Amino acid sequence: MRILLCLLACFAYSGAAATPPRVAIILDDIGYRHSADHRALDLPPEIAFAVIPGSEHGRILGATAVQQGREVLIHLPMEPLTPHPRSLGPLSLSEDADELSVRRVLDAALEELPFAHGVNNHMGSRLTQQPTHMRWLMETIVCKRNLYFVDSYTTERSVALAAARDHAVPAARRDVFLDHDLDPAAIEYQVQRLVKLARQRGHALAIGQPHDVTLNALHALPKILQEHGIELVSPSELISSTPFESPVEAD
Repeated sequence: MRILLCLLACFAYSGAAATPPRVAIILDDIGYRHSADHRALDLPPEIAFAVIPGSEHGRILGATAVQQGREVLIHLPMEPLTPHPRSLGPLSLSEDADELSVRRVLDAALEELPFAHGVNNHMGSRLTQQPTHMRWLMETIVCKRNLYFVDSYTTERSVALAAARDHAVPAARRDVFLDHDLDPAAIEYQVQRLVKLARQRGHALAIGQPHDVTLNALHALPKILQEHGIELVSPSELISSTPFESPVEAD
């Protein structure tokens, strides 16, 4: 009887100590939409901001986010496969960039956002396919302070995550885009995908943008996660505790 009670106690302890499924959220494109970006400051502090360097409001919003205990990423513009109607700006990387240019761009971005915790790509469906450029980027990140990298995964041919791992950069890949389609029903569907992935694998990482409909969904998200026994954590906490071996399709 004593042995049985001990076994039951062990099982109860191991169940209580088990890590719940975890979700991290990155809200990117921060720095251009003044009112929406400020509304995003009301979101839970676990939700990180990815700030576009060189954007009009990025530095101030990033500093405010850090004061809240929120993580900030450099949302580094990278060349897409198709031309974008808005210029990528001076603090961006193209296929024509050489190694020195990569270093200079990241140095300038860090000078503007010295409080950044990590880096993720803004667009980049062309550049993230280039092994040499990704190697230069990761080597530059390694030379800096302890930054992590998140592959926004805008193309299934991205080699960014592999390059990060090759250089021992803490890294992850985006699982879900919350607002590729701005229809509220579509965003609700992506939230359910996020929940399902987290419950199946124990972890999931989502990216969204500060659209009103997205912010509405994110304000409601903590209650949904709580109902499913899922913990909302910062990207760095998710990356440090997760192998990220299960890719999903690119959006």
